[in-house]
Amino acid sequence: MSYRILTLTSIKLFLTVLVDVKDFCATFTMKNQSVSHCIQVMHLSTTYSNEKLERENTKFMKENFAAVVCSESFNETDLQTVAKILLLKDGTVCCKFQTMRVLLLLEIVV
Repeated sequence: MSYRILTLTSIKLFLTVLVDVKDFCATFTMKNQSVSHCIQVMHLSTTYSNEKLERENTKFMKENFAAVVCSESFNETDLQTVAKILLLKDGTVCCKFQTMRVLLLLEIVV
């Protein structure tokens, strides 16, 4: 019986440490946010179900929308991600240059 309690305690400790590591990584990522890797952060926040990281990254991408859609990582991303990024503007139309650039990208891919 004591072995089982020790095992449950060990599992609880491991999960606590795992959550701490996950939180540390999210905090580090948010403090070092940049246009060059915000798309990858978007994928990571979804993959690891980190709502705080997703919320902060979305805020960052909205504030830096023009730079994000002009970035190299945007040009290299898949269509589904392109659609998610374009939806960040809350339905508003971005400038003509960005719109044409996205349409050209979609035409090249399709």
